[in-house]
Amino acid sequence: MSGASAMFRFIITLFIAISVGYAAYRVKIPGGFMVGAVLGSAVLSIFTGVAYMPGWTKIAAQVTAGAFIGCGISKSDLAGFRSLLRPILTLLSMMLALNLLMGYLVYRFSPLDAVTAFMCAVPGGMSDIPIIAAEMGADAAKVTAVQFLRMVAGIAIFPSVIRAMTRGEPQPQPADAPVADSALAESSKPRQSFFLTLLVATAGGLLGRALGIPAGTLAFAVIASVLFKLTTDRAVLPMWAKRMAQVLSGAYIGSSISAPDLIEMRQVLVPALLILAGYAVNCFLTGLLLHRGCHFTRREGMLAATPAGASDMALISADLGVTSPNLVVMQTLRLLAVVIIFPQVVHLVLLLLH
Repeated sequence: MSGASAMFRFIITLFIAISVGYAAYRVKIPGGFMVGAVLGSAVLSIFTGVAYMPGWTKIAAQVTAGAFIGCGISKSDLAGFRSLLRPILTLLSMMLALNLLMGYLVYRFSPLDAVTAFMCAVPGGMSDIPIIAAEMGADAAKVTAVQFLRMVAGIAIFPSVIRAMTRGEPQPQPADAPVADSALAESSKPRQSFFLTLLVATAGGLLGRALGIPAGTLAFAVIASVLFKLTTDRAVLPMWAKRMAQVLSGAYIGSSISAPDLIEMRQVLVPALLILAGYAVNCFLTGLLLHRGCHFTRREGMLAATPAGASDMALISADLGVTSPNLVVMQTLRLLAVVIIFPQVVHLVLLLLH
């Protein structure tokens, strides 16, 4: 492939990914930019074979996603960590056990290979896990499909079921706490802070990649961004940058999908249903443990164990009458653990299986 041809195909793919991603976002599809980018580039790939995304786009997506996650951690989040140590360990232990159990069951009783099965069961973000899965050698298209179903269920189904199960339960009203206005914070910081944040995240991501650690690019980008945020308070990444990372991730994954891959997609339906059933049981059991052992309300405990994104649950929980900042902190730390720790554990388990 000549340089000019590759550049033309890259531009066309990116244009389609952005266009379809924006359309999906406008009609309020959950994770619209990511979903639309996958669909748009996949259709382009399947019907024309033109779709192409160079390898550096995967690195750029991981660095940007890592920077965005790191910018979301504040000193106040860490200040409340000690009192939440027991609930967080309970939540992460249950979710890791679920990940390993569901991954093994899917691997044993479905046609999916081991790394794809285990990464399908990781309770992480749709923007992060597929790109990590691709780096670890999994079938990113199948992981994306299962993660999309997990995300939709976590946003559209689980909260409604939890509200029905805990109807009538009184919800405590915590004392008013200062809430950061992220839009104001972003607009009040100079533009160079954005470039510094991206530079720090890139340096961390490249270090993680050079060390050869599974998911090291994203994990070290997160760590570098958190350190930069806590030491300088200048770390900032606007929402459009996160959406661009979603587009790059989606386009990279979608451009790798061919017509035979599409036919094989039916293989993920049963694994996806099995994993969602596991998430449902885990949500109930973890919520019960947090309620009985950590003084959470049943609703708060089950929302903490809901397999949706941290930012999604922060908004959804308020609609359900749960305004505790503990929930946001726990979901944020779950996101960090799933991105940084879970892939390493999965990697070790895969080594043992082989």
